[in-house]
Amino acid sequence: MRMRDRLLGAAAGLAAVATLVLVPVAGGSALAQAVAGAHWGISPYYPNCVEGPCRVVVIADKTADATFQAQVQRWATWMNYVRTTYNIKLPALLYVGPGQGLQPDPGCAVANGIISVCRNDAVVDADCSNPGPATVRCTASNVTLGDNHYVWSKSSFRASQPLDATDTWTLVCGALGRSIGLPPSADSSSCLADNLTLGSGQEKYYVGADWVALFNLYNHPAGS
Repeated sequence: MRMRDRLLGAAAGLAAVATLVLVPVAGGSALAQAVAGAHWGISPYYPNCVEGPCRVVVIADKTADATFQAQVQRWATWMNYVRTTYNIKLPALLYVGPGQGLQPDPGCAVANGIISVCRNDAVVDADCSNPGPATVRCTASNVTLGDNHYVWSKSSFRASQPLDATDTWTLVCGALGRSIGLPPSADSSSCLADNLTLGSGQEKYYVGADWVALFNLYNHPAGS
């Protein structure tokens, strides 16, 4: 079976069984604490990279929304650039979406080694314990407590709130940052801020402290 077929099959709905760690990411409400130091370990799909055993994370885009798809792809491209230019130990990200044959998935199913991304109010409410309509994004992750490695992660966005490309980027930036281990930020200029002001017309990115936290998370071989 080809690698692409394996990835598509896994993204379509294989379930992982482990302890679920809920990590809500909300606009206008408090954030729950994630597992400190959680990060991606060795990829189950790609055993070797330039630095030896590597971290390759598949992003399965099930949003069925062109604006979100564009921003998810943009985030993956940006983070891959950061990896190859500044820190080879960061996860390498492989985007799989409609263009690669992935179908929309209302349940936002999870699979090992994959970040599932969907746009579904019910998933946001379930993963964030019915936080109310102010919460527009939520990230839920499965972590093995022995080594703090992610098994899978899932980022969901509220579908009932219309968003322009600027706000979509800010939500994607924060949610996918959480999906690779970044903590919430107290800096209102960070896309990881726990309280977001949408409709400002300004995109938000990671700030200096976010980058330091991210590089520290992955400042060791993928196997540890």
